[in-house]
Amino acid sequence: MQQTGSRQQTIKEKNRALVLRAVLNGGLRSRAEIARSLGLTKTTLTNIVSELIEAEILTESEPIPAETGGRKSIGLSLSPKAPLLCGVLIQRGCLRVILSDLCGKIQTDCAYRFHGLISPGLFREKLSALCRECLSQAKKPVLAAGISCVGPVNTTEGSLLNPHHFFTEPFCFPICRFVEEQTGLRCFLCNDATAGAIAEKLFGKGREEENFVYISAYNGIGAGFYLENRLYNGETGQSGELGHMSINFAGPKCACGNNGCLELYASIPAILEQFSHLRQSLPEHPLFREEPPSLPETAALADEGDVLAMAVVTEYCRYLAAACTNLITQLDIRLLILSGSSRPEGRFLPDTLARLVNEKAPLASSQPCRAVQSGFGADSPLYGSIGMLLDRIFRGELSPSPQQA
Repeated sequence: MQQTGSRQQTIKEKNRALVLRAVLNGGLRSRAEIARSLGLTKTTLTNIVSELIEAEILTESEPIPAETGGRKSIGLSLSPKAPLLCGVLIQRGCLRVILSDLCGKIQTDCAYRFHGLISPGLFREKLSALCRECLSQAKKPVLAAGISCVGPVNTTEGSLLNPHHFFTEPFCFPICRFVEEQTGLRCFLCNDATAGAIAEKLFGKGREEENFVYISAYNGIGAGFYLENRLYNGETGQSGELGHMSINFAGPKCACGNNGCLELYASIPAILEQFSHLRQSLPEHPLFREEPPSLPETAALADEGDVLAMAVVTEYCRYLAAACTNLITQLDIRLLILSGSSRPEGRFLPDTLARLVNEKAPLASSQPCRAVQSGFGADSPLYGSIGMLLDRIFRGELSPSPQQA
């Protein structure tokens, strides 16, 4: 009898999570739409909605016209009293702490930017200050914190594992425990590429896709995967280190200890060295300024028809295509979502990458690979820090009520 009661409670929690997803992420507002899409009876849905309204997670909104032209139904939307979510982004050159509502809309954004490497002491000091500053602006309870972090990370231990080119000295850090101490919130961790994939699945160009790979090319090169409509995160959250896939076993030594890693070749500064003979004849060209341009800046120039930028981006895509072809061969993924662009409408980079991949990938003639630019620019991992919490809420693993979380 006890097992039956537990099973009923599990089903109820699952249905509750599905209703929340339908309203907050699916855009469904009428009870009839929700019941039909989820296969719930009117009585079951009414009970769940009543509980969510009583818990001040949802609220009734303006009437919605009936599909058949009959009587209007009362709509559902996020309650103004619903709790907030805290997102933490840790990337090279930037620390950010944000507050968001349960629909993923950012309410508060606090940032600290830096150049080059950062000392462990300054890192702790600035992250602590950002957490205090951001939470001081919260006018409602905050449910939990999601941390999107440059890898490698260990998600089971909640630790940052001495990321390459980040700290001034070797430093492994229990980041979840630190943020929990600073905020008093329950914390969850994933690497920034996985967070980017979550953002694309919940809010972006992966919403309708069962299988895709999100490629982060803004802070190194990482990948996040959705396979058969489920996030793949590996045993300890260290999946997707695409930049440390060897594409030349006889190549130079990488900081990770491997030889010939992709990041040693698919790098705008490294590729520009191949064109350094043009520096004297093109001294004013933006690609030859003192500080090397980023990939988004180079891709933007390529979209404008700059011949040198087009050549540099093509060379970059040639290396990246080698790694993507390996992924496609192993996982049979046909959609690549690319991050890092300040121009979501840009086409030269994704079109060039798709063309080079399809020249190499098996079965490309029957089902070509597609490459699209993220609509979030470089901010997919930021939205993913919130998305990882919403994903847990939508799967029934995290209660949206602060007192139950």
